[in-house]
Amino acid sequence: MGPMDDAAAPSAPCADCARAEEVHRVTDEKSGLDAWIVLHSTALGPAFGGLRCASYASDDAALLDASGLAEAMTWKCASAELPGGGGKGVVQSDRLLDRGRALDVLGDFIEHLRGRFKTAGDLGVTDADLRRIRTRTSSMADIDALGDLGDAVAIGLVATMRAVAPRIGAGDGESLRNVHVAIQGLGAVGMATARRLVAAGARVTVADTDASRCTAASRVGGIDVVAPHAITSVAADVFAPCATGGVIDVDLARSLRARAVIGGANRVLASADAGIELARRGVQYAPDFLVNAGAVIRGAWHALRGRAGTDAEIEAIAPRVVACLDEASRRRTTPEAIALERAHARVHAARRPR
Repeated sequence: MGPMDDAAAPSAPCADCARAEEVHRVTDEKSGLDAWIVLHSTALGPAFGGLRCASYASDDAALLDASGLAEAMTWKCASAELPGGGGKGVVQSDRLLDRGRALDVLGDFIEHLRGRFKTAGDLGVTDADLRRIRTRTSSMADIDALGDLGDAVAIGLVATMRAVAPRIGAGDGESLRNVHVAIQGLGAVGMATARRLVAAGARVTVADTDASRCTAASRVGGIDVVAPHAITSVAADVFAPCATGGVIDVDLARSLRARAVIGGANRVLASADAGIELARRGVQYAPDFLVNAGAVIRGAWHALRGRAGTDAEIEAIAPRVVACLDEASRRRTTPEAIALERAHARVHAARRPR
């Protein structure tokens, strides 16, 4: 597929799309709890989203993070065709005085929301934290029943790589044999993805700022390790950002040597302009909120029907990504614009009076 020299910018979302349905500040003086819970949308069903515990420069910064992540979860759930919307909980970690009491208060508040917010773990929250919160609310995910959520994301990534490989002239049919994938970040998602790719016969190059993770990866046959600064320069078929967001700015979009971007990180693009540049060069970009939904598919279905999302339900991400890429090519716009348009349409249809 050739480059799109006149790729159009994504259309701006309507103001209603960015407006959260509910914003709650949860505080407790004795424990030092100061948290925000944002429910962006429940039009399709309960709001799904994790709890994050982190330090923020200000209250506004914490709220901004919670709001942005909650909105992203709405589009992720809509894109995965789940009967649910997006939410997020953010705890300001530097203010905590009694973590145990804070978790109890937070759990009680989540229970008070009467099932409108279904949550699980995220950055800075331990398994022990989640188990304690679960004693206070039925809306906390049962982590013991869900298994490895990092691997759930990896299932979707690898299925998408297999489907996209023929589009970039890599692999053999939809086989990943000898497809070269460069993975940035070896956390739960990155390492699970690397292992699955090796098992599928792919060539894998990885990097991480944590030397111990790199050492562990180097012991797996078929994985090469490079310095963190070098991973974005690797001449690979697929670049898989699985660490922090915002990694692809316009400069990297212009110089990236991979022919596809399929990663597990959230908010991969630093700007819409970076997506336009990838499209202009013909680099196949799988929108992050569409491709990395494996964990929420597994968790949401467990919350809604008492049985976790299956591997087949996660692998259904791949044809959705391909359809998005096809439509973006036909309409000479970015895959991100198409994915957002489809997600917005699904939420708006649910909001309309019947």
